[in-house]
Amino acid sequence: MRCILRIPVVNAVGRSQQLLSETITKIKDWNEDAHLEAFQVDLSSIESVVKFKMSLQQWLLDSDLHCSIQILINNAGILATSPRVTAEGYDQMIGTNYIGAFALTKLLLPLLESSPVSSKIVNVSSFTHRAVTDVQVDEGTVSGKRFFRSIQYPCAHIYEYSKLCLILFSYELHRQLCLMGKSHQIFVTNPGSVPQLPSSPKFPNTPFVAPLRKATSFKGSISTPAFN
Repeated sequence: MRCILRIPVVNAVGRSQQLLSETITKIKDWNEDAHLEAFQVDLSSIESVVKFKMSLQQWLLDSDLHCSIQILINNAGILATSPRVTAEGYDQMIGTNYIGAFALTKLLLPLLESSPVSSKIVNVSSFTHRAVTDVQVDEGTVSGKRFFRSIQYPCAHIYEYSKLCLILFSYELHRQLCLMGKSHQIFVTNPGSVPQLPSSPKFPNTPFVAPLRKATSFKGSISTPAFN
């Protein structure tokens, strides 16, 4: 196994090849020396996520790069206005906003653990999770199947639930990693209205992201059917 070089590389992952290409171009315009690689992945599909994990591992081996991930940012999210079902039978919005991030993080944990420095996981949530008042953490809700029975598709409600699930997952992941003595750092951020760091010439508009520092437990648990 040849994994010897430790050159920082940014892997951009997304559904749209066009948007991925545009993103790579923008980053290159900002820093022409940036090491970048794009992978086309549908985060609402477990099969696509699994294939990505295998492709990433093979790419790391073929590139003579250190077989590890230092930072994982789960930023994928959609706000659908009509019901759509994933290949696994989940609501597509739940599948993209929560289940995809759950599956990707779980599959990439070994690479995060192999990092020569303390790895970081950043989950991008939303302040809209606060609108959820009737919290039901069960398979029907987490998969989105409970909402299929609604006469009108409750898109805003499902979006809010998906972001709440992502936050609860972040806390539970943090708790379990602390119990195992792992050094991973878990962050949750709301990109829409987070406070700003004190301005600096290098990073004038960098959003502030607070880490989870205390192992917090919740009554009940979150289960994701495909990865129990």
